[in-house]
Amino acid sequence: MPAYFNKSVQELSLSDLQSLVVDQVSEGKNIEYKRQMYRLDGDDLDYRRKQHEELLKDVSSFANTDGGYLVIGVKEENGIPKDISGCECGDPDNLLLRLDAIINRWIEPMIRCVIGYVNVKDSNWVIVIHIYPSQLAPHRVVYQGKYGSFWARNSAGAYEMDTSELRHAFLRSETINEQIKKFRRDRISAIHSGEAPVPLMAGGKAIIHIVPIDSFGSRVSIPVAELNVIAKSQLLMGRAPSSATRVNIDGVVKHDGVLSPCNAGSYVQFFRSGVIEDVMCRIVFEQRGLYHFDTFVQLYMMEVFKNRLDFLATLGIQTPVWYFVTLTGVKDAGIYGRWRGRITYPFDRDVLFLPEVEITDFRVDVVQTLRPIFDMIWNAAGYERSLSFDENGDWVDHVL
Repeated sequence: MPAYFNKSVQELSLSDLQSLVVDQVSEGKNIEYKRQMYRLDGDDLDYRRKQHEELLKDVSSFANTDGGYLVIGVKEENGIPKDISGCECGDPDNLLLRLDAIINRWIEPMIRCVIGYVNVKDSNWVIVIHIYPSQLAPHRVVYQGKYGSFWARNSAGAYEMDTSELRHAFLRSETINEQIKKFRRDRISAIHSGEAPVPLMAGGKAIIHIVPIDSFGSRVSIPVAELNVIAKSQLLMGRAPSSATRVNIDGVVKHDGVLSPCNAGSYVQFFRSGVIEDVMCRIVFEQRGLYHFDTFVQLYMMEVFKNRLDFLATLGIQTPVWYFVTLTGVKDAGIYGRWRGRITYPFDRDVLFLPEVEITDFRVDVVQTLRPIFDMIWNAAGYERSLSFDENGDWVDHVL
């Protein structure tokens, strides 16, 4: 995608926009100008619906192709910008919130875009929507629950995708999904076979993968020196008293095996592609002849979760990212409450592959994002939900 701006749309100035006129940047596959804001209000419900659908069509067409910019408040002639006049939109902050809500609600699956605004004069503003290319295409307009069309773009603007284009887009998306799932399976197999980046303690393990979609849909390659600097500030699961960081063939690994290098209890591997792999050992312990799953794992997962998302954001990695949790070596271990005694159903398998959680914004609620995963772990041990949450779904800290 051409770089029309060398900064985020949230940092644009009027001179940045005027450069479009000076350089005669014409409309095309990656940029479109609109003189007026979409009419999202009004008494005519049919006209209002069409305006919403027009916005969603334009935005989704960029996501389904190579991404681009929708610049609203620019007068153009034959696709050439002539004047940065802006459009009257009242409170731009409220408008941005509304545009963001419409785009997030009525395009499926969700896309990534950033919206900025620049004041031209008085109450006239230019709104710039930067839509990122998607690895989860095709995206469909589903305004008010009605399934609409799939849109793409060429140099002439937006057009409706035909059957062959849709088939190609779906196959490409499925290929990326399969690549990610295969990567997860291969990594679990490697760790289980003793091919982790550092030698690990025996027994049960919690294995977490944070996988940016862009890591498989494009050639992301982060310099090792950059990874190494940021990795040193990252936490390890399990509150290790000491740690070491070193470069390896995949990127950078941080581990707690400084004192006993042959039996590390946890590590985090930062891949050049942006993928993150966390492993924590000792999640199962024996007491009085019973095997217990250590529910403190939930707390450790939450402690490092935000740390990892901040890491990706610092590197400029884009959402969405997939979050996977796998438990290994847990067969016959149960979750035991001091006030409940032994539960009836310990884990019935050695490896628990939990479904992915999709993260579309790095500013997520950590507890509520991870709660479905915790619930499934407890489900596997015979509970209806994680008892680390109360009946209202609020975290009540470690209860066992």
